[in-house]
Amino acid sequence: MLRRLSVAAFASFIVAAVASCGGILPNSAVPGHVARGYYPVDDTTPLIALIRERGIEAPSHSSPTPILDQLAAELAKSDVTGRYKGITYDLTRGNSLARDWIVQSPDLWGRKAGDLKFYPLDCPNCGNALSLPSCSTDGDCDGGTCAAIWPSPDDRRGARRKVCLGQSDGMAVRLHDLVVRAQHRVDIALLQPPADTRFLGALKDALQGLALSGRAVTVRIVVGQYPPDNVDAAAFLASLVSAIERSPRSRLRVSVAAMRSCIAWEECNSYSWNHSKIVSVDGIEALVGGHNLWSRDYLIDKPVHDLSMRVRGPAAASAARFTERLWDYVCTNLDKAPKVVVSNFDVNERGSTPAQKIGRAHV
Repeated sequence: MLRRLSVAAFASFIVAAVASCGGILPNSAVPGHVARGYYPVDDTTPLIALIRERGIEAPSHSSPTPILDQLAAELAKSDVTGRYKGITYDLTRGNSLARDWIVQSPDLWGRKAGDLKFYPLDCPNCGNALSLPSCSTDGDCDGGTCAAIWPSPDDRRGARRKVCLGQSDGMAVRLHDLVVRAQHRVDIALLQPPADTRFLGALKDALQGLALSGRAVTVRIVVGQYPPDNVDAAAFLASLVSAIERSPRSRLRVSVAAMRSCIAWEECNSYSWNHSKIVSVDGIEALVGGHNLWSRDYLIDKPVHDLSMRVRGPAAASAARFTERLWDYVCTNLDKAPKVVVSNFDVNERGSTPAQKIGRAHV
């Protein structure tokens, strides 16, 4: 049995911790009027002032109280009413960690960056969603690893394929294999830009696999968008569901939201956007941490080093509750486009193409 701070807290001091369906985000930046002096402790109090006023302290290794219990108690000092407990922070019990629960990329310590094997993202003749070369053995991969991945969604035989994996391409495989196991619900939280190339291909194949399964699964993806750019939620959604129309058994619903509270030159109560990276499946299993779904930054040359974790149990449910609070904010602020936008796809809606089935109905 494991005791572990919820992945919602692990995910960060996330600026996008959402208050309620009332649509107010707690401040995570210092507005101009607050920067001129400290004010009573409330949702708009700068972090340093809150730490000082509430007497929040670092954990002590000499204390007989376990470190995680100390951390939970200190976090609770910033939330005296318990408003955010179980959403932005939590201490859960009964979690389980697989042998490979630490997800690190690249996981090749002691190697020079220039020696890391990668495959270009542009591979028009590769014949798979990951744009990776096919192989039979490691010898075909010129320094990479030959590994089996999921069958092609169009292969009725269900034969697994083998492709060459570069230094961190296994991240895309993990993403697919987690999402495609969903029985009821998938919640994903990202930072812009949305998933691209290999990560996008992994998500597309996972969604097509869910569509082919006939299971009634709802997939929700929320992307934090920072100024001055805006995420094209409809275009991202269209790229995800382009192949689902070929799945007559599909009972899949997919929603994509892009959100932020406001931009720097606006007068507002907060200046924040989602920065968490969460993939939560059925509230049972989650992948949480630092990894963005940016193929160019993680999967080819000069990769970003990052760390995430896989967890099963109540901590995964806490991660799902955090994404639920993000959607509370999104759904009560649909009138604030382009700061908050939502696009939805429901295979049961009328229309002959996925593009016709994409709309802005409520989630």
